[in-house]
Amino acid sequence: LIENAKITDSEIAEKLHITPQAVGKIRKKLETSGVIKGYHAVVDLEKTGINVIAIGMFKFNIDAFGESENIGESIDTDITKRIQNPLIINFYRLPEGDITHIVVYGFKTIDELDSYFHTLQAKRGHISELKNLYILSVSGIGSDALALSKVCNFVLAVDKDEEKIKYAEKNAKISHCKNIKFICADIFDLNLKNLTEEYKLNVAFADPQRRLTENGKFKRTSNLAETSPNTINLINFLRTEIPDTCILASSNAEVNLDLSCEKAYIGWEGRKGKRETLLVLYFGNLKRCDVSAVVLPACAQICGTKSETENKENFSDKPLKYLYEIKDCVVKAGLQNELTKLTECKIWTEKFLTSEKI
Repeated sequence: LIENAKITDSEIAEKLHITPQAVGKIRKKLETSGVIKGYHAVVDLEKTGINVIAIGMFKFNIDAFGESENIGESIDTDITKRIQNPLIINFYRLPEGDITHIVVYGFKTIDELDSYFHTLQAKRGHISELKNLYILSVSGIGSDALALSKVCNFVLAVDKDEEKIKYAEKNAKISHCKNIKFICADIFDLNLKNLTEEYKLNVAFADPQRRLTENGKFKRTSNLAETSPNTINLINFLRTEIPDTCILASSNAEVNLDLSCEKAYIGWEGRKGKRETLLVLYFGNLKRCDVSAVVLPACAQICGTKSETENKENFSDKPLKYLYEIKDCVVKAGLQNELTKLTECKIWTEKFLTSEKI
């Protein structure tokens, strides 16, 4: 039911090998006891026009609600009845402290966000104090440029989408990033030599779009030639003037380039515990080895050379006392042999190490 609230009792019964009547009784019991409080639609916010997700942290003035035994419920009612509108996705009440409520918002634009909070503070400032506001995601937010601006003297950010540039500029202003210049243009139309000389550019970073729209539907591509812009053309274009280049790609991409580069597979735990892996290609002086694997957030790293031949001494034909699952990024990088050197374990299968000791 969590995965598909519309599933029928008959479909559940078939999966569990029980009767539909038994499923109906169990469902009724869960509903009556309050375990199941309702059935909700899972909405794709992006398709509804929501481009900005923000979290507001508030402290509500209890005195503004008068005397009440259920002051917490009074505040919650105030949120739902007086502040509530289509922009609020959810809210949470916290124990008494400097922050009493967390509200999750969805906005179509940064301008809409600005207008909403100015109006909110003007009309409701005596009741609710906005302690912190975090912008989690914006379509075309320019998060890469913002992150790079923290460690670079200057960042030149390019995107051909005018709306995305507008959002990115707004977010840079909110984040007080003054060392970024945004250009709205097709990267291939730029005179890279002149820009490199004018702004003293020495490193290039690119994240080609891998989520594309085809016949009104979204699809993900791992083909370097199908990304937007074409990753292979982008690499060749950037490296004509900036040899030290970093490119993001799908971890499933087949990289058959004549140019020497480091293939770094980055692994982390994403939403709902889903394991994610991304491929980063480092060129020029950014290259440290042939292939590497990095696990986030710990930043644990292995560098080496993907072995084409198996070292039989590193393998075990049966599981020993302990089994250890190998991270996906290490598997994709083909660095199991390197991992055995660090852990003193044996390789049992492609995805598992085994050992007699912890």
